[in-house]
Amino acid sequence: MDLAAAALNIHIAPSIRGDVLVCMANNGSKITRIRGVELCQDAITDYEQDNNLHGIAVAKCLIGEYVVLPNPGDAYGTQVLNESEAIALRIGDEYLINRTRILRVLQDRLLQGDAQIEPRFREAVVVMQAAGNDVHTAQMLCHYAHLLMCLLKFQEALDCAEEAVFASRKVHNPSEETWALGLAAEITHYLGDSRRAITLLEDCLTLTHDQLRDHYTTPVLILLAKVTSAVGDHQRAYIALREALHIMRTTSSAPDQNYGSSRDHNYGSWLDALAIVYSESGDWDQAARLFGLADSQWESSHRQRPNSNTWEQTRYRKSACINLGERVYESTYAQGRGLTKAQLFAELKERSLID
Repeated sequence: MDLAAAALNIHIAPSIRGDVLVCMANNGSKITRIRGVELCQDAITDYEQDNNLHGIAVAKCLIGEYVVLPNPGDAYGTQVLNESEAIALRIGDEYLINRTRILRVLQDRLLQGDAQIEPRFREAVVVMQAAGNDVHTAQMLCHYAHLLMCLLKFQEALDCAEEAVFASRKVHNPSEETWALGLAAEITHYLGDSRRAITLLEDCLTLTHDQLRDHYTTPVLILLAKVTSAVGDHQRAYIALREALHIMRTTSSAPDQNYGSSRDHNYGSWLDALAIVYSESGDWDQAARLFGLADSQWESSHRQRPNSNTWEQTRYRKSACINLGERVYESTYAQGRGLTKAQLFAELKERSLID
């Protein structure tokens, strides 16, 4: 019997049982989206028995998060998000009001595209700063910095990320600080200061190891692999990728800070990083294969590779094409698209690059 079933069989106040179920549903690193929605639906049934409007709004907001981010425009997800916001406005819960607003802006980003939605993000940041809502200001600044990075507005993005670091520290939120530091490091790397980026990532790793669970470390290690490889430390890059892969394979999923949780998404990012490490090492044949496999992985995950990562890879793919020749590159790339992750991991293990 799992904890949810146990909670349903214990004779306690419905709202307390609802809180247990919502707490479990909120642990996105351990459960599937479908299971998260089911737990929230059970929690709503409990909250309704006690007429607990706050609990109902929280559970509906979480359902909306689980549904609309991977499926923007979904009718059910949009409905429960609207219902959550309506209840939050009725009871005057500022936290939930802002949370639903953030989710709505993120959904619109997926539906409308980065360039069209940028003014909405900027407006949301200004509104939350004016209201003195430090918790949501930090979160919104991270989202806005990521958006600006994807639009290749790197200096603006860096300014925003640094502001997000300050805001997250102000409210003592290590998960937001980790995200903000990671964004600042990635943007700094894109601006050409890879050694400064490494320092920021080392600070980020210290924070995750001291205050957060292992899966928060995954995106930091993936980025560290790319940055250390860029300065010629390929050995450290492989070690970072090996550790990131170990975490991904021993946890059910790792957090995707922008659109919920997805282990497939993290594998796409991991493969991208490995292809870049091979490129920096001059192993163009392996790089071409990995670019093919990474593209296939992104497509199968039904996610779009961030535009900043596509921009980053352009020069590596061109170099691989030049060094291999266009015909060989296309053939090798096609081989990569037909490769499975299991086949790749077997090869890497044989070469002692992974455990």
